[in-house]
This record gives sequence, C-alpha cells and structure tokens, in this order.
Amino acid sequence: MARKTLKERLEAFRLVDNSTGCWLFSGYKNDKGYGMIGVTAGRPRLVHRVSYEMFVGQIPTHPEVCHSCDVRGCFNPEHLYLGTHQDNMDDCAAKDRFAKGNAIALAKLDEPAVRSIKARLASGESQKSLATAYRVHHSSISGIKRGVTWKHVS
Repeated sequence: MARKTLKERLEAFRLVDNSTGCWLFSGYKNDKGYGMIGVTAGRPRLVHRVSYEMFVGQIPTHPEVCHSCDVRGCFNPEHLYLGTHQDNMDDCAAKDRFAKGNAIALAKLDEPAVRSIKARLASGESQKSLATAYRVHHSSISGIKRGVTWKHVS
C-alpha cells in the first residue's frame, strides 16, 4: 500500500464548516488549538502554515501566517494571509480578542476587586496601601489608576 501524500493526509483531516468556509483540522491540535501534522522526520508543523505553503506559496523567513477567520484550527488557504507579528497583534486588538480581566488565568484580581480599588483610589487612598490590601505589586494598582489595565471595568 502506497504511503499517502501530505495533501491526501490534510484532506483526510479536513472538516468543512459550510457556514464559514473554514477547513477545520480534525487531527492532533497543540495546547493553543492549532492543528499539527508530521511533514518529514522530526517534529510536527502547524497545519495552517503547511496549507499556506501547499496552496499559496513559500513563506518568507519571518512573516506569520494569520487567520482572517480567527479560527485557530482552520487551514483554508483563502482564510490565510502573511503578516508580521505586529500585524497579527494589531488584528487581534482591532477585533478585541485579547484575554482580559478574569479570562487571564494568572490574574490576581477580579472585576469586583478592581471596581473597589477604583473607588478607593477616587476617594484618595494610596496606591501602596491598596497594593498591600490586595496582595499585588504597586505597579498593578498604578496600571489600574492610569487606565492601562482593567480599562474595561468601570
């Protein structure tokens, strides 16, 4: 029996979402939800990068292969485009996809605490005393006060 080509293997793992046009990868996914496939001896590669190379063309040295559909498991070449890391981050910010607040796994504060901190700052309490009270670094309180962090909490 002949070994399947890479294209045949990709097609075997392709589930088409008719509502979005996404080609969803049904094989192994890494912990971030990106499809992975073995190409040659060695470690697996990201499916969306393999798909881009196969159907669109060579990827230059530094660009990222970005998803216009924002679906990490998608490898439809029509949904992929090249961009810098900054392009990818700008797209993420423009679509408000960054984790914030309680969605950040390592967050030490939650929204009710931040509301309380904002109120206490407004009443004149010091950043140092709030940092001590909430067991966070004073820079966390400063970020809240300056509107750099937790800006979505009013």
